[in-house]
This record gives sequence, structure tokens and C-alpha cells, in this order.
Amino acid sequence: MQIELGKLADGQLVIVSDPPFPSDVASVTFYVGQRLIVLAYPGGEDELMHYEVSDSASAELISTPDEILIVQKGEAGQLTGYDVPLTVIHD
Repeated sequence: MQIELGKLADGQLVIVSDPPFPSDVASVTFYVGQRLIVLAYPGGEDELMHYEVSDSASAELISTPDEILIVQKGEAGQLTGYDVPLTVIHD
């Protein structure tokens, strides 16, 4: 699974996944001190993104309002996207 964090022209942050996540993402939590992102799914399951966020991406996440866009590429190549809550935890 390839997951990328990016920024749109309008300034909104986006997490893009190809192929799709195993389920719709319910929320995203960013742990500042550890520079790690956790994706939460309905039903209480969560998934740690397996890379440390860069200093510049960390600054973007900290300054982002409380939503982030999730975009997934489906089997037929179509893109779907939706906003989810973003929580930033200063640990």
C-alpha cells in the first residue's frame, strides 16, 4: 500500500492511498513529539502509518484546521475523497 501526505493548491492537507484503505477512515491523529500519524477506522480499529513525518510536514499538520482530506484510488482507477477530523496531540 502506498500512502502519501500532500497539500492541495487551496492549502488543504490530503492523505492519498493507492490501493484503498481496508475501510473508510473515521479520523486521523497526529502525535507531534513522535511525528507519527494514526488512522482510525469505524469500530475502534486503528493503523499506524509506518513512516516518520518530516519537519516541514509536521509544521503543516500542526497549523492545519481540524480536518484532513482522505483520497483513495479505487480498482477502476476512480478517485474518491472525503474529509475526516484531524486531531493534533502535543506529547
